[in-house]
Amino acid sequence: MNARWILLSVAVCSLLLSSGACVNAKEVQVTIDQVPQAVRDAILKEAGEAKIDEIEKETKGDKVTYEAEWKVDGKEIEIKLAEDGTVLAREQEITLEQAPQAVREAILKAAGDNKVKEVSRITRGGKTFFEAEWKADGKEIEIKLAEDGTILKKQAEAEDKDDD
Repeated sequence: MNARWILLSVAVCSLLLSSGACVNAKEVQVTIDQVPQAVRDAILKEAGEAKIDEIEKETKGDKVTYEAEWKVDGKEIEIKLAEDGTVLAREQEITLEQAPQAVREAILKAAGDNKVKEVSRITRGGKTFFEAEWKADGKEIEIKLAEDGTILKKQAEAEDKDDD
């Protein structure tokens, strides 16, 4: 019986590998001097005078992207770039008050009496949406909202003990 399970496991893994379902992304930290010139120029243009906190190079198959992070006025900004310097996505931490009224109202309603920990504005593929996080009942709650305040996704995860 064990031989059957082993054979079945090998067959399933082979199928997953051949279908590309097990493609792993490789992320490595790099410096501004280690990225292509177009990526460097785009990062420096976006960040302005801000100090770059981190740059990661992510490789998925033959596709390479870069993510850069920095802070402005204590709020984190992250961009994802293609190898040619095109900004693919931008995530900017904002205050609840900076969110559009419909988004702000939806967040406050969803969070109830819980204190909203973080709000972000995300632009990807020409679309803008928002994310909000808070803690409730020992769980980290995160919602994704459209610009009109519609909740697109909600997830709850067990609270990370190392998180403040």
